[in-house]
Amino acid sequence: MSTKIILLIGASAVVLVFIVYAVIINNRRFAGRRRRYNKDLHSDVGDLSLSGKEPGSADEESTLRTLGGEGPDLAAKPEESAAPAKEQEDAPVNEAKKQEKIWQDFYIVNLVKADGTPFDGYAVKTGFESHGYIFGDYDIYHCLDNVDDKSSEKFAVGNLYKPGTFSEQDVNSYAVRGLSFMMQPRKGAGVRNFTSMIKDASEFARELGAVVINQDGSAKFDDALKEQYLKELAAFDAQ
Repeated sequence: MSTKIILLIGASAVVLVFIVYAVIINNRRFAGRRRRYNKDLHSDVGDLSLSGKEPGSADEESTLRTLGGEGPDLAAKPEESAAPAKEQEDAPVNEAKKQEKIWQDFYIVNLVKADGTPFDGYAVKTGFESHGYIFGDYDIYHCLDNVDDKSSEKFAVGNLYKPGTFSEQDVNSYAVRGLSFMMQPRKGAGVRNFTSMIKDASEFARELGAVVINQDGSAKFDDALKEQYLKELAAFDAQ
């Protein structure tokens, strides 16, 4: 099996772990807002917890609400239909004002050695500790703005290869073949958090003698891709 295929399989496992973790974090943020405003929203929106469910599952879809009217009055007189027609004429102008979504739901870069050899587990664990990362949910490491607030996460770091997680106690006793830095954009902090993640990934690369590669492992992460991501995240922050 080629190295590229192995990277793709490993990256898929890490993305799955992070997506599930991100759903939990979003639910915690919702719960925090609910406590701050001291409102009982349960009767309005039900239980939004998706813990343990695949994104896009039937249970998740059941939480969505559809708003609609009774449909057009087919018996209406021509003059009574004039108002909707004018709204249709104005629609292109209103649509032009909307921000087109060009950003991604997750931003990921990976670290591997160019010669394919693994990292020393002790060096990896020491790097996590020196950068102030917290070992936590889903057995991966988290970079937080505030160590006492999990919802302040800037990005997370997982194992590039299956199962995508670490053992805090044993990480220094086994070789780590690759690291995956993952970020879910946070409103108003997309560019800032991504810049911080790339800075840390570059520092880890120097410390471990590694290279930073793109998500699918097909090429090195270069300045052109970095600028593209920053442009996308600037649009995200501006929405």
